[in-house]
Amino acid sequence: GARVGAAGLALAGALPAVGQAAADTPPQAAGWIDRALGLDALSVHDLAAGLGWAYPLPAWAWLFIAASAGVLAWMAYRRMTGSRAARLGLAACRALLLLLLAALLAGPQWVRSDETVEPDLLAVLVDRSASLGLTDLPPPLGETGPRSREAALNQALFDHADLFGPEGLGRDREVAWWGFGAATVALPGADPAAWPAAGEPASNLGAGIDAVLRAHPGRALAGVVVFTDGQSTDATGAELLARVNRRGTAVYAVALGAEFPPRDLAVVRVEPPDVGFVNDAVPVRLRVTATGGAADQPANPADYRVQLVDTATDEVLDEKTVQAFDTPVRLVGRGAEPGPQAWAVQLVSDTPATRDADELNQANNRADFTVELIDRPLRVLYVEGRPRWEYRYLKNMLLREASIDVSVLLLSADAAFAQEGDTPITRLPAGAEEWDAYDVVVLGDLPPEALGEAAVAQLRERVSGGGAGLLWVGGAGATPAAWGASGLEDLLPMLRPESVGPAPAARFAIAPTPLAEALSVLRLLEDDGDTAPETAPVVGGGSALRYAQDTGPLKPTAEVLARALPLGDAGSDLEAPPLVVQMRYGAGRSLYVATDETWRLRLGRGEALFERFWVQLVRLLGRPAAGRGEQAVGFEASARRLAVGGTLVLTLSSRDAGLNARGLAGVRVQVRAAGSGAALGEVVLRPGPGTGGGPAAWEGRWRAEASGPDAVEFVVTEPALADLNLNVRVDVDRVDDERRVVAADRARLGALADGTGGAVIELDQLHTLAQPGRIPNLARTRVNDVSEPLTRAPLVLALILLLVTVEWIGRRLIQLA
Repeated sequence: GARVGAAGLALAGALPAVGQAAADTPPQAAGWIDRALGLDALSVHDLAAGLGWAYPLPAWAWLFIAASAGVLAWMAYRRMTGSRAARLGLAACRALLLLLLAALLAGPQWVRSDETVEPDLLAVLVDRSASLGLTDLPPPLGETGPRSREAALNQALFDHADLFGPEGLGRDREVAWWGFGAATVALPGADPAAWPAAGEPASNLGAGIDAVLRAHPGRALAGVVVFTDGQSTDATGAELLARVNRRGTAVYAVALGAEFPPRDLAVVRVEPPDVGFVNDAVPVRLRVTATGGAADQPANPADYRVQLVDTATDEVLDEKTVQAFDTPVRLVGRGAEPGPQAWAVQLVSDTPATRDADELNQANNRADFTVELIDRPLRVLYVEGRPRWEYRYLKNMLLREASIDVSVLLLSADAAFAQEGDTPITRLPAGAEEWDAYDVVVLGDLPPEALGEAAVAQLRERVSGGGAGLLWVGGAGATPAAWGASGLEDLLPMLRPESVGPAPAARFAIAPTPLAEALSVLRLLEDDGDTAPETAPVVGGGSALRYAQDTGPLKPTAEVLARALPLGDAGSDLEAPPLVVQMRYGAGRSLYVATDETWRLRLGRGEALFERFWVQLVRLLGRPAAGRGEQAVGFEASARRLAVGGTLVLTLSSRDAGLNARGLAGVRVQVRAAGSGAALGEVVLRPGPGTGGGPAAWEGRWRAEASGPDAVEFVVTEPALADLNLNVRVDVDRVDDERRVVAADRARLGALADGTGGAVIELDQLHTLAQPGRIPNLARTRVNDVSEPLTRAPLVLALILLLVTVEWIGRRLIQLA
């Protein structure tokens, strides 16, 4: 039995021995062995190849199989006739045969192991936005003057030229360079001279990191190195951190820019009106901000002035000393010529120390814009129910005002009464075209039945779609109590018109709000020599109002321009109810005056206060409609100034029956850069909803992109309209221009690094990126085994036949067969 077991073990190692012998065979004999083993793609001469198994078994299993084969073989021959040696030899042959069959069932194969190493990837993301031009860093040794962030970055990369090369972080890995600003682009390498110039007005850091993750799907990303000042015009919060962490990588932020930058002043949030009138006050709102600088030497706002300048003539239209930073400043300009006026707001200083001081960014000390000035009288329709005192003085004032063309309709007058006005009428407008003749409609104290359902619907459409203004003059009779379900209730600012009644005090002063000052209305004390505050209450003598309405709660969209301030000891504890309230409605505006006693402003003061009160309000209401022009075909934009990322609505309206009959499915509008005329794209206006007998309209939308110019011009290029020269200019206010915020955002960089397991690296410590273990090696080894089965090998068949033949001959010799 021991001898049979030994023979079985010898056979179990037969195939490996054959394989090893074949591998050691000289090359000239390897071809015969390959054919004997049935190898086509592999060779026994390949030192990387060896014997393998399709179903590998542990060593103890082979020992068990060998022992079992030996025992079974010996039990088959131990009681047979013949000598003991002969029977042992036959048992050994059978044991070897059983062991060979077991080996074939385990799937012997010739295997060559191919291991490939897939290197990991290191992404380097470089800020290419305009903020890299800010000069807030100290100069190198031996130089003077501040250094820009771009210069500091380029010098750092030059000083660490080998850091990202094959001897540094690029060893056994791929380094991919990317640049980000408003968009993310691939960079040709680590040479800044080959990169696009930094100068985009925005940097989308979050989108840049996202673009890197998407550009290398399935790759092992060792890390993302970001050269940035941390300013970003998109989000880099929890959602971005989650996406980075799901990828199993980290952000290593290399901070650019001083942690405490030099001082920077900026003109921000410039808000001019779209349309103004020739020789009329055009208000422009703005703010001045101050950031950076030494904490012990803050900027003094009194050292600076803001000027409103006509850029065509360099004439200073208005100027004011800055009272406080980051508070509204209001300038007023006047123009004598109609058409688009190119104006600018600029920050200046006469103090030498302030004027000559190094400022981080002087480009944001000025903002240019365009205002369209109109030279035609406002067309006003005044409809009144009865000849009350307010009607008499308001009507006469509108008739005297040269800048207003008024039509007056007194509904309580009999048929023989001669209606008054610059353009007299005898009835209400009938149809949309007649309503379109008016920029402002004034409704006095009259019930809605006096207008009729058709006129109410047409007036509503004129305000919402045509941009006209609606001015309500409240009264003790029907306005606003009777208008709660009239069809114009949406144009009233109070929530419950039917509950409006008189305010409890006996005498009131007009107290304008800061919003009125911002809109340049209710400037009642305005005079060339008047130094009174612009929002001071108008009080004194008989000019106090004796009647004001308590409007009750207002709608959320309503804005109070003035309040009725109770006078006297009895009114000192009373709340000041809204007196003048405005609200926007579609393209137009509605304004409610909750008194009919403004005529008392004339008592002891003359016409000045009364005229200022009403003329300023009428002009405020009439600007949108007046700006639409008088052409049969009009082309306009929803705003003349648009923030980056904002959407502009372009509208083309037509009263031309011939054009409307064409039924144009679209009107093409080309978008051009203002000044250069370079084409930026095209917008196709599509037909809008019908307006019940009004003009046909086509509408389209355009979005202001961060990478576009500061001003664009929209030109109608549709062949059917080309001869009309329809165009409109829109200024793009880059509120997302990161140069307005000059400090490096270290907090954002720290959150990115901490949230992803990375680190914040100072530019002068760039070499620490190569410290062992700082950026892990995530290279992956892939095993690609190539194998060929040995079960079909001629040598295996020959061994089986040999063992069977030897056993059969042996059995014949001892007469067992």
